[in-house]
Amino acid sequence: MHSVPPDSAANGDPPLDLDVEGLIAERLTGITEQRAVIEQAKGMLMLIHDIDADQAFELLKWRSQDTNTKLRPLAEQLVAEFRQLSGNALLPSKEVFERRLMTIHQRVDKSKDLATEG
Repeated sequence: MHSVPPDSAANGDPPLDLDVEGLIAERLTGITEQRAVIEQAKGMLMLIHDIDADQAFELLKWRSQDTNTKLRPLAEQLVAEFRQLSGNALLPSKEVFERRLMTIHQRVDKSKDLATEG
C-alpha cells in the first residue's frame, strides 16, 4: 500500500507517515466493530418489536440517554442477553425481552463506559 502517489515526493509533497496510516486503519476497524454490535442490537429489536431500523435505533438511543449509559456497552449487553434468551427451542414472550430492555443498563459493565471515552 503506497502512502502517497509515486510522483508526490518529486512535487515537494511530504510522504504520509505510515504510522498515521496504521492509526487511521486501527480506528476505522474499531468504529466498524462498534457499529456492528449496534446493528445487531437494532436487528434484534426490529424482530422482537416489529419496528424499522430507525425506530430500533431511537429505542436504543432512548434507553442509553434515559439511563446515562453509553450506547455501545448497552448494545453489547442487550445482544448478549437476547442471545441467551433465544437459545432455547421456544422463544420467550415479548414481555420477557421488554423487561430485559428496560433493565439492561443495570447489568452493563460500567468500566466499558470509561474505556470507550476518549
